[in-house]
Amino acid sequence: LACRDLPIERIGAWASIDRTEIESMRSVRNIMREYLAQSRRTRPLSLAVFGPPGSGKSFAIKQMAREWNDGPTRLQVLEFNLSQFASPDDLPAALQRVRDCAVEGTLPLVFWDEFDTQLGGREMGWLAQFLAPMQDGAFIDSGISRPIGPAIFIFAGGTHPTMASFKARAVELPGAKATDFLSRLRGYVDILGPNPFGAGDRTAVLRRALLLRALLAMKAPGLVRGSQLDIDPGVLRAFLDVPSYVHGARSMESIIDMSALTGRLRFERSALPPRHQLSLHVEAEEFLALVHRAS
Repeated sequence: LACRDLPIERIGAWASIDRTEIESMRSVRNIMREYLAQSRRTRPLSLAVFGPPGSGKSFAIKQMAREWNDGPTRLQVLEFNLSQFASPDDLPAALQRVRDCAVEGTLPLVFWDEFDTQLGGREMGWLAQFLAPMQDGAFIDSGISRPIGPAIFIFAGGTHPTMASFKARAVELPGAKATDFLSRLRGYVDILGPNPFGAGDRTAVLRRALLLRALLAMKAPGLVRGSQLDIDPGVLRAFLDVPSYVHGARSMESIIDMSALTGRLRFERSALPPRHQLSLHVEAEEFLALVHRAS
């Protein structure tokens, strides 16, 4: 009944009830489809995805990508975290790995995680490093220009939860080349995640319910029977009503991974991890109080 008047969009195991998020995902999916349909792809398709830490940014895009893996174009997912790169000298090796996908007969779906991180102490210093690869489809390696070939670049924000936040800050940094970077993007999506984004966020519990069902269907399919999920009411209440998850969707997934669900047909309270393990991902006292609260 709670979802009767709300839109629900599903792409693989990902689901959303937020109209703006749904429209953005549909738009990005259409942009990717058009790119895949092109007979000649001379440069990468560049998209961006934002969200709070642990909101499930890569999960949403990967679920979308699964739609095409059974088709004529097989995608290969590559992930590089730019916050772990020591200098721009690390970038050519990553782009060479992208080039290798063409030899392997796959189309690389490349996540550039935390692309908005610092580089050498300069805020958003990585943006300028990607201008040529995005526009020209090439990079310089040992003084030689090397073509990248077709690819889908996904720039996943690490310090900004929304495109609006990223854009507002980026344009204040003239040396970051933000305008040039933004002009090369063909689309973006803001992923909300399971934590409330404000006091007036009334859909967080529904986002959590959709994510919980998706995670349990993947990790403990024995709990799902048709449209029904066999779970103790107290456990369900705790997952849906706990004030926040420390690491967003990753914390919800971790609690499920730590639970004793192998071979189970019902998610009982006894399957939950101990208090000290729960405290890594939620406020354990609050979570357990919800589990044991009288209905």
